[in-house]
Amino acid sequence: MSVAPPGSRIALTGATGFVGGHLLNPLIDKGYRINALTRRDPPLQNDNVDWIYGDLGDPTALRTLVEGVDGVIHLAGLIKARRKQAFYNANVRGTWMLLDALRDAGQPTDTRFIHISSFAACEPGLSHYAASKAEAEETVRKAHPQPDWTILRAPGIYGPGDEETLFFFQSALSRIPILPGRSGNRTSLIHVHDFCRAIVTALQEPGLSGLTVDVHDGAPKGYLLDDVLRYISDDADKRALHIPGFVLQSLGALNLLAAQIIRRTPSLTPGKARELAHPDWVSTDQTLIEKSSWTPWIKAERGLPETRDWYQLHGYLK
Repeated sequence: MSVAPPGSRIALTGATGFVGGHLLNPLIDKGYRINALTRRDPPLQNDNVDWIYGDLGDPTALRTLVEGVDGVIHLAGLIKARRKQAFYNANVRGTWMLLDALRDAGQPTDTRFIHISSFAACEPGLSHYAASKAEAEETVRKAHPQPDWTILRAPGIYGPGDEETLFFFQSALSRIPILPGRSGNRTSLIHVHDFCRAIVTALQEPGLSGLTVDVHDGAPKGYLLDDVLRYISDDADKRALHIPGFVLQSLGALNLLAAQIIRRTPSLTPGKARELAHPDWVSTDQTLIEKSSWTPWIKAERGLPETRDWYQLHGYLK
């Protein structure tokens, strides 16, 4: 078992995304030196960050990214696409190309490797995305030579700047809120700041080596989607219109067809509809708390209203 202590050099994919953008500063504050992969102009200039231009399909860039590092955080992934192959290329093939780059760069076999996954990997039959996340996890577990890996599975991650969960905030503040699935559907949640702390913990502590761990805020039964709506709106009497799964899937099929015609990436597909309408995305896994020093700091009752206030301050919500 290995660790990547503060002051060491690490490689980071997904640095320009929602979670990656929040993760950079905690890593810098801890003294890490970071090789960060990017396909566009970097959002942050810092002496501790070396930006490597390329993507998960570029072997040369990946080898430069991982050369001489003590740890890797593989955060990049595709969550929306028109076709199954796109999910496979980004989430599965991209993962094994990163692992191959570690081998080709002559990195020690005990290099710390933190792979960021999703609760969706528990239900691979729901969507092409879910299947790709499950296969990417297996790619890490079966890698040869095998790094010292930990897989962190995330539920719904929310916090300042996230555009994927913005729909729920917009819906909660509308006159007639709309929620996917049945009224009894439940989900676990995690604030992005707590999730970033979990990543740093997994990088530094050996107790999570070789484990697949669910990260959530500790709510034992998760949250009813109706409660999520009420936390955001600060209205205990607010009631939502629930859209049944089969209706969502029909809308997703139409949306996917339109996206294929106009060649745009759809937000709602039949697979995404099945994910949204799934009745139970709750985890009771306590491994992270039991095997490390990490504990969640931000519960939904506090984090959701604070995130709403951030959206309002920055003009995302009226």
